[in-house]
Amino acid sequence: MLKITVLFVFVAFLFIYLPSQTVKFLTFDGIQRKYLEYVPSSTQPNEFFALVLCLHGLGDNIDHFKNIGMHWVGDTARFITLYPEALPSNMGTAWNSGASYMGFVLNNNINDVGFLLKLIDTTISQYNIDTNRIYVCGFSMGGFMANRMACEAGHRLTAIASVAGTIGNSLNCNPVCPLPVCHFHGTNDQQVSYTANAYGLNPEDMIMFWKNYNQCDNNVIFSTLPNTANDNITVETYLYPSPASNDVMLYKAIGAQHQWLYLPANDISYTFEIWYFFRKYTKASNSISNNTYESDKLLFYPNPAKDYIHLLNSNTERIAITDIQGRCLYQHENPSSTISVEFLNTGTYFIHFTTSRGKYIQKLAIVP
Repeated sequence: MLKITVLFVFVAFLFIYLPSQTVKFLTFDGIQRKYLEYVPSSTQPNEFFALVLCLHGLGDNIDHFKNIGMHWVGDTARFITLYPEALPSNMGTAWNSGASYMGFVLNNNINDVGFLLKLIDTTISQYNIDTNRIYVCGFSMGGFMANRMACEAGHRLTAIASVAGTIGNSLNCNPVCPLPVCHFHGTNDQQVSYTANAYGLNPEDMIMFWKNYNQCDNNVIFSTLPNTANDNITVETYLYPSPASNDVMLYKAIGAQHQWLYLPANDISYTFEIWYFFRKYTKASNSISNNTYESDKLLFYPNPAKDYIHLLNSNTERIAITDIQGRCLYQHENPSSTISVEFLNTGTYFIHFTTSRGKYIQKLAIVP
């Protein structure tokens, strides 16, 4: 069904130093979860890292999926790479990704969104993570899971990329906020079909969903990659730019099957292209600070706050406050200018607000 069908081969000799690998365990909802952590070599005490989570497909495991080599890129590009492992099901390891077949969802009682958010928070607590640069990518069912993360926890992420996995049939995708999305799909995929996807949206329908939600330009930027490899595959790209830097991009691999393309066997390395896409975006590039009209900015004080915050923007139509796990703690339509935050514990939160221009997010710090 969604299981990986090819063994990844990667050009490891391009990288002289290998990042350190650690097998780690994290208990969530009473279940011990396993993941691989790769930290770049020769780290400096004051160095801040981006964070990339890589999600495997149905029936796969992290020891195999790490062969996509994202951690080798991370050693040079200076980001920490995590390979979390899904829990077993009657069809092998499976994410509760929203992918469904005839109404059947694997591991539908597992809170994988919560697990991945806790994994992010755990890594933030252990390393100097630049929280403006947190990315998720995935293959097949892992691609479905990456899209679920964008739908339900997009405010915690900077961008996502999916390979051969879209938005699942069982998922009512109602995103909290826009974020850049990149997708890769083979037109000859026999497991997650390009034109008759049994488990979720077809790739081009998924691209249109994110393009419309992110309010991207209707004028697509089209290109064809040089056809240098003798693999009977050609790759077309479709970029929908967003004025707020929440771009949406499709890599259409004509002739490719359910596979992860790599150099030099193919014309493209999905691993490289995913990072090239990710590295263009930070929260600063697609957040309120740079992309909101001046009249729409939510100006509030104080921040950090203790008892109350005072809004200085009369154009706010709706406001919500969530914790770093994405749980909504407060929401109000047409809020008043003063909001009590006494119910919040010390820590970091996110304020989501809606104006006539769109939806935006700002951090809120609560102090004792």
